[in-house]
Amino acid sequence: MMQRVSTLTRYLLGRQSRSVAGGIGVLSAAILWWIFFNPRGGSAPEMSMLTLIVGMYGFGLSFLMTLSTAAKVYRGDSAPLFVRLPSRIEFLTATMLCVATFTLFLQLILALVVFIQPGGVDFVFNQAIQIPPLWIALNLFAAVFAFHATDLVQSGWSRVWIFGVAAVLLFSQSADARTMGWLSKLLGNWATSAGQRGWTQIGTSLRQASNWAFESGLDFTEALGVVFWPFRAISKGALAGSFNSSQALAPAILLLYATILFLLAADFLAHKDLHLLD
Repeated sequence: MMQRVSTLTRYLLGRQSRSVAGGIGVLSAAILWWIFFNPRGGSAPEMSMLTLIVGMYGFGLSFLMTLSTAAKVYRGDSAPLFVRLPSRIEFLTATMLCVATFTLFLQLILALVVFIQPGGVDFVFNQAIQIPPLWIALNLFAAVFAFHATDLVQSGWSRVWIFGVAAVLLFSQSADARTMGWLSKLLGNWATSAGQRGWTQIGTSLRQASNWAFESGLDFTEALGVVFWPFRAISKGALAGSFNSSQALAPAILLLYATILFLLAADFLAHKDLHLLD
């Protein structure tokens, strides 16, 4: 199986490197260098900023490259490969490895250029050895998360549910007492309206939801913030230039998230009817 996945990964990498999307990826790396790391632009940023900026760039590029690569995979010319492979999951794995490898390669080349250019970022070994785990974890998570936005993995309303939950979690991060008060008032108005129409059960449920939002909603949204702790820990650790014992676990937790999303994507792909595009 590993040999098939490796061969398929190299095949997809070749297609990606010769595609328009691959060229745009290389161009985006050059633009990033020109904006943030051009020695003519002034003083060079610190290594901690290099780690964070290039890591965020890799996250976004991995997401976009996954959309592009998965779209190429979900075409009619891939039908012979789907038929010959013992498992569709091998194709999914190869696609993920292709994107992660392509993105990491661009990141490392960009970092190397910044290190060796005149007036570039000073190389700090203790910080440099922390870079690969951070970038790899971010790239893999972004790639696997993007799978659920593609036709290759999407099954029924799966992407609506997954990205809907993600949107709710993001909304909860910006919620405060004023927001929860507004939500409580809104639900209370709906409950009153439902009661006036004789929808007693619905009105009761909405009233209970209104009371919950007013009394416990803020505590619940703060608890949901734990989900985004790895991203905050990576950001704080990268800016500080070092990671404490708890922050060092953030890449591993991101990989755990990626594993869960990958298993979900694999289940969708294994049980769906493929209708490859021309």
